[in-house]
Amino acid sequence: MTWILNETPQPIVWNLIKETPCLSKRVAIYALNEAYSGIPNCLKLNETENIVLEEFEKFLTREYGIKLEPFFQNLTNLPPKYMIKI
Repeated sequence: MTWILNETPQPIVWNLIKETPCLSKRVAIYALNEAYSGIPNCLKLNETENIVLEEFEKFLTREYGIKLEPFFQNLTNLPPKYMIKI
């Protein structure tokens, strides 16, 4: 299952998917809210190892120049609104 959202979900949603193994292998989240506002960024959580979603990510980058950033990453690079402890 893939959620393609036009707003960033609450951190509790990210944590629920990330910390629940049965969900994190089956659900991918893409928050395209910044891309909708003209900033070519997209937060993602994708641990599904699904080849279709890998191609989708390549398509977003190739066709729209969208930079996909994992939601859980080096948090010092993200604005405060995205910071969440893992």
